[in-house]
Amino acid sequence: PCLFWKDRGRAQYDYYDGTHSTASIVRYLEKQLSPPIAELDSIQSVLDFTSRGDNAISVVGFFTDSDMQAEELGDFASYASSAHPSSGVYPGVVTDPAVARHFIKAEGWYDRPPSVVLSRPAVDANLGQGWEQEGSERAVYVLDEEDESLEKWVSSNSLPLVTFLTSQTFP
Repeated sequence: PCLFWKDRGRAQYDYYDGTHSTASIVRYLEKQLSPPIAELDSIQSVLDFTSRGDNAISVVGFFTDSDMQAEELGDFASYASSAHPSSGVYPGVVTDPAVARHFIKAEGWYDRPPSVVLSRPAVDANLGQGWEQEGSERAVYVLDEEDESLEKWVSSNSLPLVTFLTSQTFP
């Protein structure tokens, strides 16, 4: 089957490129009906968002001063809008300084805001790819230091360098 999604006001259709299962298609439709960026306002909401359990890529932007980091926040919002039609990428944003500080100090996810943290399912030689293993792999993008575009960075960091061919990784 072939599935296309069309938003009101847009001239083009988005092609569904995920796996052809009922659960995957329902997740895709729920994503299309949700806002492009998930507002993550607590430590637990960030942890839940980055360990979704559906082999999705989560991209979380950490911004602590919306006035000083307005340009970077705008760039992230633009990326999130362009990534929204994708079935496997879920952007979220943290603007609460206390929550952002927790992920610097306690979790060690990144060094300083404004940064973007990409979480993807870990690859384990015995289990293959998926969230059923402990933890996930993360990559960090510092918005005011990087030369390559956020879109290109997410694309290049979304896939592990080595993986196993399974029905989940190669539908």
